[in-house]
Amino acid sequence: LAQQRMTILSSHEEFRSQAGRFLHQARAKAAQLVVFPELTGLMLAPPLISGLKLEFIKRADQGSQPTAGTISRSLGRVSSAAAGVLGGGFRGSLNRLVTKRSGDLLDAYLEVMGSLAREYGMSIAGGSLFVEDAETAELRHRTYLFDPSGEVVGYQDKLNLSPDEEAVATPGTEVNVLETRFGRLGLLIGRDVLYPELARALVLQGAELLVGVAASPGVAQARMLRSALQIRAEENQVFSGISFLLGQNYVGR
Repeated sequence: LAQQRMTILSSHEEFRSQAGRFLHQARAKAAQLVVFPELTGLMLAPPLISGLKLEFIKRADQGSQPTAGTISRSLGRVSSAAAGVLGGGFRGSLNRLVTKRSGDLLDAYLEVMGSLAREYGMSIAGGSLFVEDAETAELRHRTYLFDPSGEVVGYQDKLNLSPDEEAVATPGTEVNVLETRFGRLGLLIGRDVLYPELARALVLQGAELLVGVAASPGVAQARMLRSALQIRAEENQVFSGISFLLGQNYVGR
C-alpha cells in the first residue's frame, strides 16, 4: 500500500521514478499487488500543462511545503498569484485539462502504469484519475487494475463524489469484481468505503479482498476511512487494505 504525497512533477519520467521507488520496496517484500492511492493518476497531468504556467505552479508547490524557508514561501506566494493570472493555478488548469485533454492524460496513465507493472512483474492498482467514459462520453473518477504483463484487468468508477468532483465528473453506476492470479478483488474509491452496501455487493459477486484508495489531507479523515474499511472487512469476513494520498489537496477545496 503506497502512502504517497501529491507533488507537482515536470515530466512523466519523474512520475515513473517516484512510483518506481515504491515498487522497488514492494518487490523486496515479495508483494504481488501494489496499490497506489486516489488521485495518483492526476500527477501525470502537470507535464501536459504549458511550460510557463507549470513553472509557476511548481514554485507555488515548493513554497507551500512544511520545510520551505522564508524566501521559498515568499516566492511561492508570488508564483501562486502568477499562476492564477494565467488561468486559475493548478486546480483551474486541471479542470480544463481533464475536460479537453482527457484522452492524452489517460494514454499517459495507461502507458506509464502498464510499463511499470511489466517491469516489476506485479499487479498494480494504479490510483485514480478523471477520464472520459468511452460509452457515455461523460467524465468519471476511475481507477484501473493492471496485471503483471501490463494489461488492464478492469476498472472501478467512484460512485459517491465529493461536491468538488460533482462539478467535473459523473458518478459511476456499478461495482466490479476484478480477477487476479491471487484471487478476486473489489476497489472502493474514497468515501465509497463508508457505505456497507457497496462492499456487500462486491463480496456477493465473489470478492475476497476489498481495496480502498483514498486521498486524505488530514489524520482524522484518514482514520475515519481506515476504520470504515476495517468494519467492511469484519462485516463480510474478507481481507482489506487502504492506500492514502497524503498532504495538500490540489484538486478539491
